[in-house]
Amino acid sequence: MLEHADPLPSFADMLNEEYLWSEEYDEDEDILRYEEEEVFPDDLFFSFYYYSLQVLLLYKPLLDKNNKFEVTLLELLTEIDH
Repeated sequence: MLEHADPLPSFADMLNEEYLWSEEYDEDEDILRYEEEEVFPDDLFFSFYYYSLQVLLLYKPLLDKNNKFEVTLLELLTEIDH
């Protein structure tokens, strides 16, 4: 299994001030962030994926088994959930 940071304790934690970028765009700062490969802190980056999956898993019971796209999503979510 791949190693990763732990998700933040709650979805709302992703909006903490420490994770928000400045309202004033600084192109040099943005370029530097990407060059140093520190675009997002590890815990924030993993939390995007973790909480997106949690939302999809909550939606699972509402998927329409007569819709081929939703059936595909249901199969994927079932595989991930195990």
